[in-house]
Amino acid sequence: MEQVAEKSDAGTPVSNDKTYSKEDAAIWTKQISQEVGSKIMELKMKRYKHVVQVTLGQQLGAGCLVLLSE
Repeated sequence: MEQVAEKSDAGTPVSNDKTYSKEDAAIWTKQISQEVGSKIMELKMKRYKHVVQVTLGQQLGAGCLVLLSE
């Protein structure tokens, strides 16, 4: 997964000067998920399916903890 994260950094930069709006957030999340999905497809891992989940949050200097279960 590190390979995917490293490769996805070459895409559209995210700027700190943007302000949240419902319409823009929908566009940003779609663009980010499509970009990450295409980078994963480039790895050609035929035996795996992938799911891309994008979460937008306000940057306040605090950490973010995300827990997932199968």
